[in-house]
Amino acid sequence: MKVHNIQLRAFYSPEALEEGMHAFKQILPKEVEVKEEELEPEAEGGVFTKPLCVLTAFASKQSQVKELLARIVSGLSEEDLAELKKTLDLRVDDDCNLYLRLDKKALSEGRLSIKTRDAVHVKIKLACFPKKRENTLEIARELFNLE
Repeated sequence: MKVHNIQLRAFYSPEALEEGMHAFKQILPKEVEVKEEELEPEAEGGVFTKPLCVLTAFASKQSQVKELLARIVSGLSEEDLAELKKTLDLRVDDDCNLYLRLDKKALSEGRLSIKTRDAVHVKIKLACFPKKRENTLEIARELFNLE
């Protein structure tokens, strides 16, 4: 397998937390745990003034990674795959990570769609040797059939 692990992370208001848990469970394998953390509002006029909840899930066992990756790849539409192909260079870093953002609303409805705002952040750690950006891009193209 050319993927070490996959991490999902999203921010929800306390009122939308149940919807967020439902969205995560739509895509995650059953044995992957979803962790919840509450962030207090910033008192001095910071970025957010109301409490926020962060949901995080981490798949590291190869069976979990394989299942989750298959769900992501098969769930994306042709338009999303075309967008991914067009922006792939912007979605990888020098540490062999591939980043996606999936629409929260679509995910809670059991669909996958790439979106830039109000999204579930997906970080896919690719197994590259040697550790080069070009190798990361090649593996990402292969995983998502973007040739």
